[in-house]
Amino acid sequence: MSKNQRLELKMPKQMCASCSMALRRFLGHAKGVKDIQAEADRGSIEFDPSELSQEELLKLSREALQKLGYRLQDI
Repeated sequence: MSKNQRLELKMPKQMCASCSMALRRFLGHAKGVKDIQAEADRGSIEFDPSELSQEELLKLSREALQKLGYRLQDI
């Protein structure tokens, strides 16, 4: 059994409440995603690395944020 990991995200501008909810909807259904926190200009996603790699999750996160008009700062 794998231990969940957490991916920390940082955006260059604050995320509005509706975009935060949209991000949760976009990523919340991805296999392996366990919890999503997105407030202001930061976010974190708890995931199971046996179901979803950090690289895959980062790619999904970047794509979802771009659809919402945001981008990630380099981590």
